[in-house]
Amino acid sequence: MIKVGIIGGAGYTAGELIRLLINHPEVEIKFINSSSNAGNKITDVHEGLYGETDLVFTDRLPLDEIDVLFFCTAHGDTKKFMDSHNVPEDLKIIDLSMDYRIKSDDHDFIYGLPELNRRAICHSKHVANPGCFATCIQLGLLPLAKHLLLNEDVMVNAITGSTGAGVKPGATSHFSWRNNNMSIYKPFSHQHVPEIKQSLKQLQNSFDSEIDFIPYRGDFPRGIFATLVVKCKVELEELVKMYTDYYAEDSFVHIIDKNIDLKQVVNTNKCLIHLEKHGDKLLIISCIDNLLKGASGQAVHNMNLMFKSGRNRRLETEAGCFLKKRVMKLFDVYPLFDINIVKGKGCHVWDDKGTEYLDLYGGHAVISIGHAHPHYVEMISNQVARLGFYSNSVINKLQQEVADRLGEISGYDDYQLFLINSGAEANENALKLASFYNGRKRVLSFSKAFHGRTSLAVEATHNPKIIAPINANGHVTYLPLNDIEAVKTELAKGDVCAVIIEGIQGVGGIQIPDAEFLQNLSKACEAADAVLVLDEIQSGYGRSGKFFAHQHAGIRPDMITVAKGIGNGFPMAGVLISPKFKPVYGQLGTTFGGNHLACSAAIAVLDVMKQENLVENAAKVGAHLLAELKKLPQIKEVRGEGLMIGMEFDEPIKELRQRLLFEQKVFTGVSGTNVIRLLPPLCLSMAEADEFLARFRKILP
Repeated sequence: MIKVGIIGGAGYTAGELIRLLINHPEVEIKFINSSSNAGNKITDVHEGLYGETDLVFTDRLPLDEIDVLFFCTAHGDTKKFMDSHNVPEDLKIIDLSMDYRIKSDDHDFIYGLPELNRRAICHSKHVANPGCFATCIQLGLLPLAKHLLLNEDVMVNAITGSTGAGVKPGATSHFSWRNNNMSIYKPFSHQHVPEIKQSLKQLQNSFDSEIDFIPYRGDFPRGIFATLVVKCKVELEELVKMYTDYYAEDSFVHIIDKNIDLKQVVNTNKCLIHLEKHGDKLLIISCIDNLLKGASGQAVHNMNLMFKSGRNRRLETEAGCFLKKRVMKLFDVYPLFDINIVKGKGCHVWDDKGTEYLDLYGGHAVISIGHAHPHYVEMISNQVARLGFYSNSVINKLQQEVADRLGEISGYDDYQLFLINSGAEANENALKLASFYNGRKRVLSFSKAFHGRTSLAVEATHNPKIIAPINANGHVTYLPLNDIEAVKTELAKGDVCAVIIEGIQGVGGIQIPDAEFLQNLSKACEAADAVLVLDEIQSGYGRSGKFFAHQHAGIRPDMITVAKGIGNGFPMAGVLISPKFKPVYGQLGTTFGGNHLACSAAIAVLDVMKQENLVENAAKVGAHLLAELKKLPQIKEVRGEGLMIGMEFDEPIKELRQRLLFEQKVFTGVSGTNVIRLLPPLCLSMAEADEFLARFRKILP
């Protein structure tokens, strides 16, 4: 059971909160604090709870007996309490005041709008519950912000019930004044506007417009009815889909295709939204119950997310009092787009809502022959029906077939092939074999290099943020790319085991080594008896318009590492090894590398590449894309070979990339803050390339 405490238990918000919590299947209320009502029964104040509780108000604060504390206090009181009391470190807090809604370095409260910050709420200890007006207005605008469509001032009129003014009667809240009456208050200056702007800017960083908000006092007890007007040229049908998709996983927000009214939401935790287009103006109608979705119901919803346990149940109150079953969480190391891709075909993918996207990224350059190629599907299916895996302690003739095919198509038929599982593992084995060969242990790598995230591979990666102390062993010296004199200086010291370099740097922003530099590097390594390792994990397998990118320079390195495109999405990698290296039993090893299913995937890839001339296609279509992109003045620099292209801008590209994805439905990659990467399947047609260019031009400034 979740043990709950409440501070400030006498108001309307607290009454609703108590009602929800006493009916919550996973909650035990330990205390309700109210200094003015200490000793009185809860039902003396909240008479609607007769027969539901025997709880009594207290002036005690047994904070060590509870799991979560709700503040239903006046604005400013929560902060005063936090500053003056010793709050247990592990105590979760949900604040219904406005003290912590604005993000600041002075506190760690997460803004508690589940439809915006669900993941953060799930992992938070302190949550600031949104304001009621703010909730209603934000829910009406969030999908537009996500799609970067809020580029002008937003006009808002919203009317609230008398419960929004609190229990204590005031000049504008008592019945005789409110009855048959209406008025505005705080026009253009309502205290909820800053938190609305904060949320919109979270989704649309460029948002810098005004929220012209006119609040009204209404002649009714509870509810908020808001009308929002935004200039927007997008068609209504598409807008409805944007809203429906955005709230697809949100239980309490519903997009309604006919006009709505306040009675539909009163006493529920729902937000109903209706959209209309009038010329270039979009009318958004949003309505909620101010005490539930606007306050207490939302607070309980946040509690459920913070604890994420218990029964999968929704109470009759419809106020968010349902909990998910306890499940293992994913280790949250990937920033994710809110898109669930479920299907692919060629250079296109589809999400679970049926939206089609043009794939110009190929899952990080992994998809070489296109999604779901029929020959690939057939080969994989037939093999897994026969045998998916067995040990490398027995003959696997599929491995030799992969070696034969790869040697022929790449021009390295005199080399040896060692099969493993991933690009990082390929680089690990290559460097290990180099060290066995010459007995040395220093490695030369280059600025902006990326070689993987494991052991020596990550140490050879020029990114200190991902190198753990255990991996920082002083084995690697980083040098400027294309500086042959710096390389020669280090090689002259006589302790260099290997030089590792990418055929084209991918993560580094599509940086291409000069052909002359590679030629001189090869000669210098040979002279120093240092092993030259060409990392072709991203740039190989036809991506550059030749089978390996280094072949543009006409060199033959000692070892070549491959992965990504080798299996078209099936985990597989390999090291192509010069004849000068002699294999020794037990020197290298792997459990899954070169398994039957992986080999079938690799053979299918080589079949399709040869039959459909994909290397030649990458060269032709890539040259067209490069030429057209270089004509666009908005791009600072275009770099690349074949279908491995980088576009560098003067300004950060985060918003541009998001617009490509969410407005134009095109997946692309990124490098750093200013470079967009294109790494499409090698089957990209000229027509698909032109389609990308057309969509790209639409969102350029």
